[in-house]
This record gives sequence, structure tokens and C-alpha cells, in this order.
Amino acid sequence: MPYRLTAIALEDLQRIHAYSTQQWGPERARAYIEDFYRVFDALAKAPDRDLSRRKRSHPYQMRPCGSHFIVYELLGAIVVIHAMPHQSRDVERHLTRLAPRFRKVIAAIRHEAE
Repeated sequence: MPYRLTAIALEDLQRIHAYSTQQWGPERARAYIEDFYRVFDALAKAPDRDLSRRKRSHPYQMRPCGSHFIVYELLGAIVVIHAMPHQSRDVERHLTRLAPRFRKVIAAIRHEAE
């Protein structure tokens, strides 16, 4: 099953990389970002392994990666990776704020599939 990173997810990766480079140096930052891509590949192979958060502001699934959560959703045969908030954030509040953007992305992907 393929995965697709949303613009929000790409922005998160850029922010995580910049912060990690500043705090711990380029080698450690690169290794941390590579960890994300390993988890993305694992999600593509077994996307239903994680608990669904259907009763939340936006129906999503989450998988931890280092100090972050990978927030994703299954859409047909695609894993849509929405965001990677830090575990110290109020994830529900963050996702509630992002939910309208998530819905637009999902609508666009559905439209492309038609």
C-alpha cells in the first residue's frame, strides 16, 4: 500500500529536521528523519496495526516515532500521512485546529481517484 505525505506532514518534517540539526547536529538529524521514513514504510505494509481514534475531532490513526506521533488515515488503498506533532503537544487540540485542512486534502485525493 503506498503512502502520501500531505503539505502539513512535509512542513513538519522540515521543522523537525531544522530543529534536530540545530540541537544535535546534521548526522543525528538525518538519522531521525530516516527513522520517520522507516515508519512510513512500515505503515504502508501494516496500516491497521494502530488504534483508530474515530471518536476524535478528525478520524485518524497514530504511531509513535521517536519523540513524535505520526498521524495518518487510511483512504482506500493509500495511507495519507497528515502530520507529525511532538508528543509533548496537546495532540487533540493541534489536530482539531488542523482538521479543516485534513478534510480538504482527503477531498482532493478522493477527487483525483475518480
